[in-house]
Amino acid sequence: MNIKIASLDFDGTLRFNNLEKDCIDLLKSLPSNIISVINTGRGIALVKEKVKTYFPDDYELFMGAMRFFICNNGTDIYYHNGNDYVTLKEWSDHLQDQWNRSLLLERLTPLAEELMLDLYPEVYNFKLLYYFHRKSFEEAGEVIQKLQQAVSDQNIKIIHAQSSQTPPPGLLKFVCEIFPLKAGKGNALIFLKDYLENQGDTVEAIACFGDDRNDIQTIVDMPGQYEWWYGCLVGNSTDWIISRAKEAMPFVKGKIIIAPPEYPGPEGIKWIMQKLNWL
Repeated sequence: MNIKIASLDFDGTLRFNNLEKDCIDLLKSLPSNIISVINTGRGIALVKEKVKTYFPDDYELFMGAMRFFICNNGTDIYYHNGNDYVTLKEWSDHLQDQWNRSLLLERLTPLAEELMLDLYPEVYNFKLLYYFHRKSFEEAGEVIQKLQQAVSDQNIKIIHAQSSQTPPPGLLKFVCEIFPLKAGKGNALIFLKDYLENQGDTVEAIACFGDDRNDIQTIVDMPGQYEWWYGCLVGNSTDWIISRAKEAMPFVKGKIIIAPPEYPGPEGIKWIMQKLNWL
């Protein structure tokens, strides 16, 4: 079967403000050849909790519309199996040879104490998560640079973004994630494409929909690497990622699409899909 993959960031993209009805209408309108994938920084348990909160009457419809869930910024892939969501073993095996959590903790714990970073208590399969406060993005960048220097010999990636949680006055709160180099929102999609094609499908295109910094790989970086890859920003996207996307647009021949501000969230997804002739 010839299919297309729609990679959908959750917060701020598929789910935005009071557009829950528009979200459900969008999911109902998707043709059968579009494989929907939630691609989020949240874990699967929190995704389910948020869907129950925002879509209490359409929980089963929403979750059933998704073929896969890429969670924790591309370190976990889940699929629906009976009444539960099960880790895709092939993806875990793919990451296993690059990940040495104990070594990373041994290297980073003294530095984290020095830099006043708080390690999130939940143990992830392939991710370390830190929270910290700084006065600016520039100061946060200096923190990330020191972390990178401490583990520069490891095959890992470090990303950071501003946290949505309220910080103390005069400070910004940041979240820092460390995971295997083979992981990430975009790399997980490449793996899914190969996985589905090994099952007999033909993936004609991937369109990634997002709105903020942790979507940089899928929206800005990947369209220039693959002719069948589209980076798509909804109308409420942050100025930061819009600026990066516009810088890349001249080099990718129409494969980065930005919805107008009057088309936020699911309305922006629908607007872009119509531009792509997917709807």
